[in-house]
Amino acid sequence: DVPCSTLIAATSLSKLGAAPNCVWATSTRLVIELGEGWTATLSDMVTVNAGVIRDASGHSGYMIESTIGIIGPANPVTVTAVLTAPEIVGSCNKFSIHSGLSRGNAGKPLA
Repeated sequence: DVPCSTLIAATSLSKLGAAPNCVWATSTRLVIELGEGWTATLSDMVTVNAGVIRDASGHSGYMIESTIGIIGPANPVTVTAVLTAPEIVGSCNKFSIHSGLSRGNAGKPLA
């Protein structure tokens, strides 16, 4: 793991949420695990800091500051909405519907 703050410019880092995690999945693929409260979308661009990334052999120079597009995950999280409510409700009765068993929100509110 690498601190995302080392790799990603502050202007882009704020889109990645609180304490995002950067992991080199391969020598050519960086995976960013978004933190709570992230706002990044697939149309956003992320700026990579200059002087912190170079090829795996270490023989070439460091990458200049670059802006790259965000691509989605190969296997995105599936949202499953689960609503619970009474089976029968009288015409004058109050009732509540609960969504607490729903999952797949990827750190974002489902509402």
